[in-house]
Amino acid sequence: MKKIIAFIIFTFGFWASLQAQTPQVTAGTSQTLTAAHNNGSTFIWTIIGNVTGTTVAGLGNGNAVTFTWPIVVDTYTITVLTTDVDGCQSDPFTQQAQVFARPTVQFAVASDILGVCSAATSISDNGSSDVIVNYTGAQPWKLTYSVVDETNIAITGLDNVVVPNLTGSYTINVPHTFVNTSSTVKNWQIIINGAQSADGVDVNAIDTDRNIVVYPKPVITNLTLN
Repeated sequence: MKKIIAFIIFTFGFWASLQAQTPQVTAGTSQTLTAAHNNGSTFIWTIIGNVTGTTVAGLGNGNAVTFTWPIVVDTYTITVLTTDVDGCQSDPFTQQAQVFARPTVQFAVASDILGVCSAATSISDNGSSDVIVNYTGAQPWKLTYSVVDETNIAITGLDNVVVPNLTGSYTINVPHTFVNTSSTVKNWQIIINGAQSADGVDVNAIDTDRNIVVYPKPVITNLTLN
């Protein structure tokens, strides 16, 4: 009697496949595809771009293949089918994967935060600043950032802050707790330490910091009665 062939599951060898309906990956990265199966012997794999027609060659005939994604950005259709030792062939099993260009991360606005009063003593100060960080690439993504004072010492609670599972842009909210006791303007900084895409690709921002310009705190040193 001929054996019945059935695929149980089709998996990517990276955690992003568990996060989204269509896995997102980075162009030029290596990946492993594994087909869990019943009774398969030889396998035929095809990976082709839906729009560009770009193909991945040399995939072999095993149930697990390792390859490098093309640099061409596209949504790719992966198809695999198997044949058992008796010559019976399965139905094709397909999976989509979206290939992105190398990830980028940067501040949304080029300008610094100007004119923050020491210890937020201005009546017009709303108590914090929002700084937007933009990201492109496979998602969800992870951001790591710090806020440091004028001596480059990290603010307590804001040292290497890790924010995982982000989609799209992220807004860093920075409380105005800066105290400038000098007589001149000082710069605190928001620093992007790094970011990582869904498929584990590290990306460092070229433009890594923004100044928070903090005015000195006015001080009354004496009071004279005449």
